[in-house]
Amino acid sequence: MSPHRLPPGGRQVLGADLMVVDHAACAGEEPELFFAVDPGAVALAKRICGRCLVREACLARALANGERFGVFGGLTADERQDLKGRRAAA
Repeated sequence: MSPHRLPPGGRQVLGADLMVVDHAACAGEEPELFFAVDPGAVALAKRICGRCLVREACLARALANGERFGVFGGLTADERQDLKGRRAAA
């Protein structure tokens, strides 16, 4: 299951881009993996993102929505915050 959806049969998360959801490498994965704090789980989530065809769109959505937790677009919340800071400084 994608972290963009609620449990099976659940409604779609507001703001989720269907193109991202439908083509995401995380589809079918346990959502908890993308919100884990264990370094091994975070590394696995990032590897899954690394092979994703819609990684950039996922990252853009996470940045636009101010996601404060989890791995989206291959970056952790702290990494996304750093990216936003670098972009603002540029």
